[in-house]
Amino acid sequence: MIPYAMESFVRRVRFRVTRKLKSKDPLDVWPAIPNTRLVLRPFANRFGNVKLDELITISAIAQSIQAQKIFEFGTFDGLTTWHLAANCGPTARVWTLDLPLDHPARKASGHDRKVGKISGVVVGQFFLGTAEQQQVDQLFGDSLQFDPSPYRHQLDLCFIDAGHGYEHVRRDTDSALEMTRPGGVIIWHDYSRWWPGVQKVLDDLSTRLPVFRIAGTSLGVLVVGHD
Repeated sequence: MIPYAMESFVRRVRFRVTRKLKSKDPLDVWPAIPNTRLVLRPFANRFGNVKLDELITISAIAQSIQAQKIFEFGTFDGLTTWHLAANCGPTARVWTLDLPLDHPARKASGHDRKVGKISGVVVGQFFLGTAEQQQVDQLFGDSLQFDPSPYRHQLDLCFIDAGHGYEHVRRDTDSALEMTRPGGVIIWHDYSRWWPGVQKVLDDLSTRLPVFRIAGTSLGVLVVGHD
């Protein structure tokens, strides 16, 4: 078994050499970001959540584009869900999809590299009982079977952070492209050395669409319909 430090180093080098997304400063894309006034809840830094700087960036993008219709693939504990609802105002609506409550991964003791470590996680616990809960529509199901057609070209923002295997990421990406309106934004989490499925989908997508990476983060981004 390869020691963690060595595996981490090898993955980091491989990712830097092979990744295709260009990095951009979010201020170059959304100059209104400095004018946002964000609301942040205490950050627990649980494994599986976005990092604090990524959470701030996602919330700032959502607020700066005045997102009102938002879809999230991968609720997890609802940390990102709550921040999207809270920072986009009381009229914003967030649909968030997670695996069924009886999915085997919820009882697995190990870490499923495709699904993530979700055992013991209370789905949506960060928004449960808050004022923002009324803005959230919690959906359950495997995104491989998800029908995006009712949301076609309606979303202002779509955040993809569900299953990280190639098939799931590709299907979620296809759904997001159908659901997001022209000018809307799609954000992917975990474009990084640890998740080759995410990297492959976004690197492949970059050959036909202007996907980019937000500098210093693992966030991939596409402004739909932009050159």
